[in-house]
Amino acid sequence: MSEPTVNGSHTAWLLEVVPELRGYLSTEESQLVSRAAIPVQTVSPGALDVDQVLTRSGAFAAVVLDGVLLHRMSIGDQPGLRLLGRGDMLSPSGGLRTAILGESRYRASGQLRLAMLDDRVLLIARRFPRLFAGLQIRLADQHQRLAAQLVICQLPRVEDRLLALMWLLAETWGRVTAGGTVLPLALTHDALGELVGARRPTVTLALKELAERGSLFRQEGEWLLLEPPPQGPGPAPVRADPRVSPIQPALWTGDTEAVGEAVDTPQLSPSSFERLAAIVAALSDSHARTSGETRERLERSRRTRESTRSLREQIARRRLSRPEPPPAHRRAP
Repeated sequence: MSEPTVNGSHTAWLLEVVPELRGYLSTEESQLVSRAAIPVQTVSPGALDVDQVLTRSGAFAAVVLDGVLLHRMSIGDQPGLRLLGRGDMLSPSGGLRTAILGESRYRASGQLRLAMLDDRVLLIARRFPRLFAGLQIRLADQHQRLAAQLVICQLPRVEDRLLALMWLLAETWGRVTAGGTVLPLALTHDALGELVGARRPTVTLALKELAERGSLFRQEGEWLLLEPPPQGPGPAPVRADPRVSPIQPALWTGDTEAVGEAVDTPQLSPSSFERLAAIVAALSDSHARTSGETRERLERSRRTRESTRSLREQIARRRLSRPEPPPAHRRAP
């Protein structure tokens, strides 16, 4: 992975980068914090090592000011993609990564501008600690959009997935015009497939169907959305929450010394043991009877095959020993 080109020569006002922070400050506090400026890094297009950029800037996080960042992941041969844009936050990986994730990399599709949240933000937050509540809200909104993308991938029809995804992205990048909602993202069919969990040929057919019914159109690297996303008839039915079953001790355990500590193995009562022994004995008798019947059927089948083969040989011999009839003479005209 080639290193990105990073130039840090600009600054931005903190309350303009994260405007919701004003909701956690009084009027007087907002006036004080409004004077705080944070550095801005300009990143060139290409592969991006988020941890490296944050470490070099001494930042604990960054906010995207302009541009689109692609985060690609894969499990096995199935790729996945999420888009990060204006207002989204980036944070270091922390070293924890699930073992089933085969790939996780970032790429800037064009020039990217990042506002770096560094020690200056931490110093301000020491005086106004509720600023972290505003940053947490920003992260929660971002996670909610990712959760919405997860639900979109569960829709049975690829057409519905694509239309819902377009409207989800339009909430961040779209603009409303007289002709409809414009999504200024040049997304390829491959990228759309990674976003909704579908293969490229299926995406192509689904987009053709959406265009034929007038739901959306692609024009000069943009998407024009005309049909609203699918809406359900009402709230989703209430289902039982998933629960984790408590771990129960096994009825029969292996070598307890292998785990380095003693395990209390439950003991069977005499009556339970007698019932279990009777069940095992009955199963053994049933298996013996079934095995004997199967052997008898196989023996009968073998004798039948031999008898059939013998009859075929006799018929063939009789045909060979039978004299051929003399040829019929033609009559003279």
